[in-house]
Amino acid sequence: MTHTYALTVVKALTLVVVIGTSVTAQRPVETEMPPMVTSMRTKVASPGSAKLTANALTLAMAYHSWKGLISIDGMANGNNPARFVIATGLSASTVVPKDVPRLQLESSEAVQRVTMLETSVEAPTANMKTMRIGRSAIADVKLARLDLYSLLTNTGAADGPSCWLGSDFLSRYQVTIDFEAHQVLLNPPTLPLPKTDGVVVPFKLSEGRPLVKVNVAGGGSFDAVVDTGSVGTLVPAIVAEKLKSKKADKTPGKSADIAGIASRIMLPSVSVGKAELKNLMAVYYSSDAPTGANKSLGVLGTDYLRRFRIIISYKRKQMMLLPLQEASQKAIATAPGGG
Repeated sequence: MTHTYALTVVKALTLVVVIGTSVTAQRPVETEMPPMVTSMRTKVASPGSAKLTANALTLAMAYHSWKGLISIDGMANGNNPARFVIATGLSASTVVPKDVPRLQLESSEAVQRVTMLETSVEAPTANMKTMRIGRSAIADVKLARLDLYSLLTNTGAADGPSCWLGSDFLSRYQVTIDFEAHQVLLNPPTLPLPKTDGVVVPFKLSEGRPLVKVNVAGGGSFDAVVDTGSVGTLVPAIVAEKLKSKKADKTPGKSADIAGIASRIMLPSVSVGKAELKNLMAVYYSSDAPTGANKSLGVLGTDYLRRFRIIISYKRKQMMLLPLQEASQKAIATAPGGG
């Protein structure tokens, strides 16, 4: 896929997968309850049972939602305010170029390759000597000088984050994202996974990004990028075709074309290991997608992930999913911006 064409495809897809606005705008009123974790097919521990001990904790960061994404407030190189988005599906961390002087970063002409969704770009870099969140500081954070949001959407965001933290940064740690407590924990990479009854699944790495096996009832299985930087889930076209051929597609209303490149579909059941979620609205490349579009691409977004507390161990190449209590799932599902 050429650079120019790839960006055209990604920009259209971003409206659905990363930003989510097109799905929201075209989705009819749904009469069913929001999707819930309905089965783990295993004993489930309460959310409080897997808390990590304070003496093992590296950094605890409270987050808030920005356009449905995980945004953290901090300081760069002293007292320069900065906001950081946690994006496990991004291969390298980025900073908006116009914010480099304000954040007092050291610019370099060294080039960093950045992969997002199904395309890659190269950008010069900058170094953040210290990233401070609360009372904790992290030294030497390398960032590609790239306005990721503008690149993907053709529009800037006045309230947008300065930095996106990708897998090059996150893989230094064992990463816990608690969607109920609105907290991100960065722990030592060698920390054992909690001894609890959550679901543990292996993953592969693609350019540093975790890929897990996802199963859709009636549609088969596929590899998907675990992406906390995407609010929506993308399934390969063949999965949607299988569901439609079996008349297992429960999408309310007519299947809507999105940005001339994708359509949406209701997945009856989505499982990662034994962690199952029913009735998840996803998108896929439609038959009208341009020739060359990667119709096998899979992305597991926060519409699925936020029903769990997730722990990503890059060192072990394992992800643990601990389901939230039902009341918390409902609150997250109905919150503005997806909680």
